[in-house]
Amino acid sequence: MDNWELKDAEDRANKEAHLKDFLKGDEWAIKLCMDVWDLFQVWDDLVDKTHDRTEQEITRSFRTLMVELPKNPFYREYAVEITTILNLCVMQWTDANKLERAKGGDHRNKAYVLRACIFNLYRYCAYLVGGQEWADSIGPVIWDSYGETLEGFLKEMEDEFKQC
Repeated sequence: MDNWELKDAEDRANKEAHLKDFLKGDEWAIKLCMDVWDLFQVWDDLVDKTHDRTEQEITRSFRTLMVELPKNPFYREYAVEITTILNLCVMQWTDANKLERAKGGDHRNKAYVLRACIFNLYRYCAYLVGGQEWADSIGPVIWDSYGETLEGFLKEMEDEFKQC
Protein backbone atom coordinates (compact mmCIF):
# COMPACT_ATOMS: atom_id res chain seq x y z
CA MET A 1 0.00 0.00 0.00
CA ASP A 2 1.54 3.34 -1.03
CA ASN A 3 1.31 6.57 0.98
CA TRP A 4 -1.69 7.84 -0.98
CA GLU A 5 -3.63 4.60 -0.41
CA LEU A 6 -2.76 4.63 3.29
CA LYS A 7 -3.86 8.24 3.67
CA ASP A 8 -7.06 7.47 1.75
CA ALA A 9 -7.86 4.52 4.08
CA GLU A 10 -7.19 6.68 7.16
CA ASP A 11 -9.35 9.50 5.79
CA ARG A 12 -12.16 7.05 5.05
CA ALA A 13 -12.09 5.54 8.56
CA ASN A 14 -12.05 9.03 10.09
CA LYS A 15 -14.94 10.15 7.86
CA GLU A 16 -17.02 7.11 8.84
CA ALA A 17 -16.44 7.72 12.57
CA HIS A 18 -17.57 11.33 12.18
CA LEU A 19 -20.63 10.34 10.21
CA LYS A 20 -21.71 7.90 12.93
CA ASP A 21 -21.89 10.86 15.29
CA PHE A 22 -23.41 13.33 12.82
CA LEU A 23 -26.08 10.91 11.66
CA LYS A 24 -26.99 9.44 15.06
CA GLY A 25 -25.75 6.00 14.05
CA ASP A 26 -28.29 5.61 11.23
CA GLU A 27 -26.52 2.85 9.30
CA TRP A 28 -28.22 3.52 5.95
CA ALA A 29 -27.62 7.28 6.11
CA ILE A 30 -23.97 6.60 6.96
CA LYS A 31 -23.67 4.11 4.10
CA LEU A 32 -25.21 6.60 1.68
CA CYS A 33 -22.76 9.33 2.70
CA MET A 34 -19.77 6.99 2.59
CA ASP A 35 -20.80 5.63 -0.80
CA VAL A 36 -21.14 9.15 -2.18
CA TRP A 37 -17.78 10.11 -0.64
CA ASP A 38 -16.12 7.12 -2.31
CA LEU A 39 -17.80 7.88 -5.64
CA PHE A 40 -16.63 11.49 -5.58
CA GLN A 41 -13.06 10.43 -4.77
CA VAL A 42 -12.89 8.09 -7.74
CA TRP A 43 -14.64 10.56 -10.05
CA ASP A 44 -12.28 13.35 -9.01
CA ASP A 45 -9.24 11.16 -9.60
CA LEU A 46 -10.48 10.13 -13.04
CA VAL A 47 -11.09 13.73 -14.09
CA ASP A 48 -7.99 15.28 -12.51
CA LYS A 49 -5.81 12.27 -13.35
CA THR A 50 -4.04 12.74 -10.00
CA HIS A 51 -4.22 9.08 -8.94
CA ASP A 52 -4.54 6.00 -11.09
CA ARG A 53 -7.67 4.02 -10.39
CA THR A 54 -7.88 0.32 -11.05
CA GLU A 55 -10.49 -1.35 -13.18
CA GLN A 56 -11.83 -2.90 -9.96
CA GLU A 57 -12.23 0.52 -8.27
CA ILE A 58 -13.97 1.97 -11.31
CA THR A 59 -16.29 -1.02 -11.62
CA ARG A 60 -17.09 -0.88 -7.89
CA SER A 61 -17.97 2.80 -8.26
CA PHE A 62 -20.34 2.20 -11.14
CA ARG A 63 -21.93 -0.74 -9.30
CA THR A 64 -22.45 1.49 -6.26
CA LEU A 65 -23.99 4.19 -8.42
CA MET A 66 -26.29 1.94 -10.41
CA VAL A 67 -27.12 -0.83 -7.91
CA GLU A 68 -26.25 -0.03 -4.29
CA LEU A 69 -27.50 3.56 -4.00
CA PRO A 70 -30.95 2.80 -5.47
CA LYS A 71 -31.30 -0.15 -3.04
CA ASN A 72 -30.36 1.92 0.03
CA PRO A 73 -33.55 2.39 2.16
CA PHE A 74 -32.47 5.84 3.36
CA TYR A 75 -31.85 6.97 -0.22
CA ARG A 76 -35.17 5.49 -1.34
CA GLU A 77 -37.10 7.30 1.38
CA TYR A 78 -35.53 10.69 0.65
CA ALA A 79 -34.53 10.23 -3.02
CA VAL A 80 -35.96 13.52 -4.29
CA GLU A 81 -34.26 15.60 -1.59
CA ILE A 82 -30.98 13.70 -1.72
CA THR A 83 -30.85 13.84 -5.52
CA THR A 84 -31.32 17.61 -5.35
CA ILE A 85 -28.42 17.93 -2.90
CA LEU A 86 -26.26 15.62 -5.03
CA ASN A 87 -27.03 17.64 -8.14
CA LEU A 88 -25.90 20.78 -6.31
CA CYS A 89 -22.72 18.96 -5.25
CA VAL A 90 -21.96 17.98 -8.83
CA MET A 91 -22.56 21.53 -10.05
CA GLN A 92 -20.29 22.97 -7.36
CA TRP A 93 -17.61 20.37 -8.05
CA THR A 94 -17.59 21.11 -11.78
CA ASP A 95 -17.44 24.84 -11.05
CA ALA A 96 -14.53 24.22 -8.67
CA ASN A 97 -12.65 22.35 -11.40
CA LYS A 98 -13.11 25.26 -13.81
CA LEU A 99 -12.04 27.80 -11.19
CA GLU A 100 -8.95 25.75 -10.31
CA ARG A 101 -7.80 25.98 -13.91
CA ALA A 102 -8.49 29.72 -14.23
CA LYS A 103 -5.54 32.08 -14.22
CA GLY A 104 -5.20 35.01 -11.83
CA GLY A 105 -7.40 36.32 -9.06
CA ASP A 106 -8.57 34.29 -6.10
CA HIS A 107 -10.29 31.61 -8.17
CA ARG A 108 -8.56 28.80 -6.31
CA ASN A 109 -9.77 30.15 -2.96
CA LYS A 110 -13.31 29.93 -4.30
CA ALA A 111 -12.68 26.45 -5.70
CA TYR A 112 -11.54 25.35 -2.24
CA VAL A 113 -14.91 26.38 -0.77
CA LEU A 114 -16.90 24.77 -3.57
CA ARG A 115 -15.05 21.44 -3.19
CA ALA A 116 -16.53 21.05 0.30
CA CYS A 117 -19.98 20.61 -1.25
CA ILE A 118 -20.40 17.07 0.04
CA PHE A 119 -20.65 18.54 3.52
CA ASN A 120 -24.02 19.94 2.42
CA LEU A 121 -25.13 16.33 2.02
CA TYR A 122 -23.89 15.43 5.51
CA ARG A 123 -25.63 18.45 7.03
CA TYR A 124 -28.89 17.67 5.23
CA CYS A 125 -28.77 14.00 6.20
CA ALA A 126 -28.28 15.12 9.82
CA TYR A 127 -31.50 17.08 9.42
CA LEU A 128 -33.28 14.04 7.97
CA VAL A 129 -32.22 11.73 10.82
CA GLY A 130 -32.51 14.18 13.71
CA GLY A 131 -34.65 17.15 12.74
CA GLN A 132 -33.89 20.85 12.53
CA GLU A 133 -32.68 21.31 16.11
CA TRP A 134 -30.18 18.44 15.76
CA ALA A 135 -28.99 19.66 12.36
CA ASP A 136 -28.51 23.19 13.71
CA SER A 137 -26.56 21.97 16.72
CA ILE A 138 -24.32 19.54 14.80
CA GLY A 139 -23.94 21.71 11.67
CA PRO A 140 -20.85 23.64 12.83
CA VAL A 141 -19.26 20.37 13.98
CA ILE A 142 -19.88 18.86 10.55
CA TRP A 143 -18.25 21.81 8.79
CA ASP A 144 -15.39 21.89 11.28
CA SER A 145 -14.58 18.28 10.40
CA TYR A 146 -13.56 19.30 6.87
CA GLY A 147 -9.96 18.18 6.96
CA GLU A 148 -8.35 19.94 4.01
CA THR A 149 -6.84 23.32 4.78
CA LEU A 150 -6.79 26.17 2.29
CA GLU A 151 -3.00 26.18 2.45
CA GLY A 152 -2.83 22.45 1.70
CA PHE A 153 -5.29 22.81 -1.16
CA LEU A 154 -3.35 25.71 -2.70
CA LYS A 155 -0.09 23.78 -2.42
CA GLU A 156 -1.69 20.77 -4.13
CA MET A 157 -2.88 23.05 -6.94
CA GLU A 158 0.61 24.54 -7.32
CA ASP A 159 2.14 21.06 -7.48
CA GLU A 160 -0.38 19.97 -10.13
CA PHE A 161 0.29 23.04 -12.28
CA LYS A 162 4.05 22.46 -12.05
CA GLN A 163 3.53 18.99 -13.54
CA CYS A 164 1.60 20.36 -16.51
